[in-house]
Amino acid sequence: MTTEADFGQSLRRRVDAALALPDELSHAVCDTLQYAVDTVCAGTSSREWADLFVTMVGRTEIGDDRPQRVLELARAVRALIDRVRSEPWPILVRELCADGIATQRTGPSIDVVRRVHRWIDLPEGRLALRAYISYEDQCRRSRVPAVEARRAFASLVAVSGDAGRPVRASALAAAIQTAGEFRVPPIELGREIGELDALPIDAAPDRYALDSGLVHQFREQGFSMTHLFALNREHALAPAGAALLRAWLPVLLTGGLTEGKLLALLLRGGYQPPGAPTGPIESAPISPKAWDNLVQIVRVLEPLTTRDGALEIVFGQFRNSAELEKRGRVVREQVLAWAARPRPGLEALRTAFQNLNVRQDGHAATLAALGLPSRMSSQEAFAFFSRYLADHSPHAEGSAESRLYREKTYDVIRRLHNVSHGFGALKIVNQRMPDGGPSAFDEFGDDLFEKLFVLNGSSYDQFPGYGVVFVGAQMERIFAHDLDHPSDPLHRYRAAWTDPQRLRSTHLDLDRFADAEFAFVRGFLGVSVPDGDFAPQYEVAGTPLTLMVWNDHFPGVEGELAMLVPTSLYRERVRPCLIRCKELDKEHPEVLDACRAGLDPNALRAECAALGLPFVDLGSPSVAGGGLVNGFPARLPPYHAWEATLPAHETRDGAGHVHKSHILGGYRTRLGNDPELDRALQPLREGNDRVFDIASSYLNLLDIFFISFATWHRGDTLDAIDFENVFDEEDQQQIAETDDDEPFNPRNTRVLTTAYAVHDQLVERRAPRSEFRVYCSANPLHLYPPPEATITLDTLDMRLVVRGANDRREISLARDRVGSGERAELLWVTHVLAYLRRTGFDMRPYDRAAVAGLISDTGG
Repeated sequence: MTTEADFGQSLRRRVDAALALPDELSHAVCDTLQYAVDTVCAGTSSREWADLFVTMVGRTEIGDDRPQRVLELARAVRALIDRVRSEPWPILVRELCADGIATQRTGPSIDVVRRVHRWIDLPEGRLALRAYISYEDQCRRSRVPAVEARRAFASLVAVSGDAGRPVRASALAAAIQTAGEFRVPPIELGREIGELDALPIDAAPDRYALDSGLVHQFREQGFSMTHLFALNREHALAPAGAALLRAWLPVLLTGGLTEGKLLALLLRGGYQPPGAPTGPIESAPISPKAWDNLVQIVRVLEPLTTRDGALEIVFGQFRNSAELEKRGRVVREQVLAWAARPRPGLEALRTAFQNLNVRQDGHAATLAALGLPSRMSSQEAFAFFSRYLADHSPHAEGSAESRLYREKTYDVIRRLHNVSHGFGALKIVNQRMPDGGPSAFDEFGDDLFEKLFVLNGSSYDQFPGYGVVFVGAQMERIFAHDLDHPSDPLHRYRAAWTDPQRLRSTHLDLDRFADAEFAFVRGFLGVSVPDGDFAPQYEVAGTPLTLMVWNDHFPGVEGELAMLVPTSLYRERVRPCLIRCKELDKEHPEVLDACRAGLDPNALRAECAALGLPFVDLGSPSVAGGGLVNGFPARLPPYHAWEATLPAHETRDGAGHVHKSHILGGYRTRLGNDPELDRALQPLREGNDRVFDIASSYLNLLDIFFISFATWHRGDTLDAIDFENVFDEEDQQQIAETDDDEPFNPRNTRVLTTAYAVHDQLVERRAPRSEFRVYCSANPLHLYPPPEATITLDTLDMRLVVRGANDRREISLARDRVGSGERAELLWVTHVLAYLRRTGFDMRPYDRAAVAGLISDTGG
């Protein structure tokens, strides 16, 4: 049995051999070496520690003070041995020292020993050791050697500086613990620890997002720790980068969005994640809605090879968090439209955003120039068109022809603006009843049109949203026909609708109404005459066109106005998305999603360009200067092919249209008294008139639709008469009559009946005050202007207010005040129906907030 003295003598000989000292040593050197050996041997005879000590002795630097350094090493080893004597991991500590020495890149051996000792003194270091022992035990049971992980562990411990040691130890403990939980192989764990080893950590721990919760999240998402460490290496050293990185990683991990350019762009912009606490200097956190818009953009871009470049362009649209909140949905719609095109390129996306900004400014300038409400002043509008190099009419300036040319253009723009900015007036009539019952438009279409369709869409917020399509107006049930005038049974309407003040009177399109189709969708309103004898009246260069008016308030189409698009393209994208209202209770797997049909303005423009089809962009800023014909694309037929033949230096406006004075090449100071120039300009004049005729006709059809709805809403259409119950079959006289012997139509109280139903349903479910709609008398053709509101009915308290020239009368229609339904109907016919019939107005329902100023005097 080896005694402690024998062990010490043997160790001394091995130390002398490792030092390769001369045989003759001074007494001082001998005493120093013997003291070192005794220090290591005191209270132990561990040959493993002795072997390690000898290895470390051999690595001490050569010099006169080498024995003294051996003594210092021995004291460090002794202190470490004593430190781990009562711990459960002395063998692991010795192996970590041995592996650390074996790396041969750590400097003096004593530094390795001291670093291991300081590591053990850390709470985080002990957590890492315990985690590794558990992991190694798991590997042993699986008959898998864990040597790669241990050597990486040792290498990390051996080089850990004091500043970053707690951070590294904590991250290492979490990495090893989760590696055991998720059964990560030792080879992979070793690579991860190597990444942590190489990570520059030389500052305060709170600058690094390496906490155990994040490590566990990364494991759950299937990521290696090398990904987390790479993110820290890339982002955490930037000013304030670590704090933002720590805040963003949990959010991004939840959506699987830690890869790619998104994180860098968020950190670079200083955006705070949704729900993040903010300090006195930090920006406000992104709202959940804005974050949802960004996520949708990223999801669309993920499959593309150009996704990083596209994200750079996207973030270029936001200068701060406020702009992200304001423009997020607009940018999302632009990206969705761009990505839907075949082979989308980055330049096309960049151009789309540039055009969007120009279009929005141009739209505002156009409205200001026409005297319509705009965010621009007239001076700002003039400055915009000067920069835009706006085109001019193809007539001599100041001539009657030039004035008429502009008047036609402005008339169409004003009427389109009434629709594009007036979707709020159509909101409630398209909204279902509180109990889920059909909307007013649904009932109108079911009563008076041959077919009523629902546009199938997967999202209310994604373009174009939900909507309905009306097909086949039943003229005999809408308009009273004069059977004694067989050649023109609608002659009375024509006479009434002839307005010499209008450039194109409504009566001209009355016969086309039965062939027209109307789409009322959240994102656009469409009018088309696709079939019938009148379809050729809507053709340009042999291509029938359909009018689409964009909802200016829908995200993504701000700054747009309207387009005439090929009817074939419109129908092939709309028809597959339609469901008959009578078949809504059935499954329709064959029906497509309108939100993916490419019905947005950018997608339609791109498709027309790809197919070489004509279209008219009535919202282009070029139209305001050059007329409706400038809505056709530049340099393309049917009206602008001549632009492509001219040199590039000819004056062009912002849309690329060459000024009309340059049509023969070079600049002409005057457009009159030049027969050759007149002949060249004549096709443009005719093209402008053609667009005016088509657009005006569609707008007239829309006017007739609104007049028809107002007539039906009042209960004055023939569908309102229930001949079986109301008329005596022998003498065809109505039985029910009012006090003044006027025949009473039970549908005349349609609005009143609906108002009662809304009131009762909202009261029953205790709806908030804001949900109670308000009915206002309104011109059926005025969508954008506020309602006339001589008469209002508030469904909150069923208070009817009638405002006269000199008085104001309030009538409570609440059932407990009226006493009977008949009394309420009589009041309605007397005070409301008579006024509506006299004016031709409708009682249109509005959101309470939209008409708050009009009902303020009623206490509503």
